[in-house]
Amino acid sequence: MPARTLAVALLASGKIEEGTKRLVAAAKSAPKDPLTARALAEARLRADDLSAARKVGEDLQKALPKHPMVDFLFALALDREGQDREAIEAYEKALAKDETFLDAHKNLAILCHVKRNTYADQERVKKAFAHYERYFELGGADPRLKQMYDTMKAYFAEAPGAPAR
Repeated sequence: MPARTLAVALLASGKIEEGTKRLVAAAKSAPKDPLTARALAEARLRADDLSAARKVGEDLQKALPKHPMVDFLFALALDREGQDREAIEAYEKALAKDETFLDAHKNLAILCHVKRNTYADQERVKKAFAHYERYFELGGADPRLKQMYDTMKAYFAEAPGAPAR
């Protein structure tokens, strides 16, 4: 069993400290493993340690400077910090490197849909629709995301002056 898998299982079972320690060790032994970096960054974000989460992205950037996971990890931290515009840009950078990055489409759709008064921002609405649609085209199957997308579609189907997609 890979070290990352065991660490993620420990986190899921509520053994946060032990799981995080194992992820730190796994990241040190495999600095070029983007999935381990992601798991560690997400663990840091769950612990509200934004600087440590950002550091994970910086470490991965040193090891794999052109990998889309680098931008994705920065986007996660920026999103958590409430820096929406910068998070959107970082997700878009990840997608420029890998247009099929399913979770980048998912997170970008959510960010453009639910953050602040996005329905008043026509560009964000268009962007949310585009990323929802691409997520599902690529085979994304999150039922909660589908419900959010369907709710948004229904709202705009009934709303006067709905934005063109």
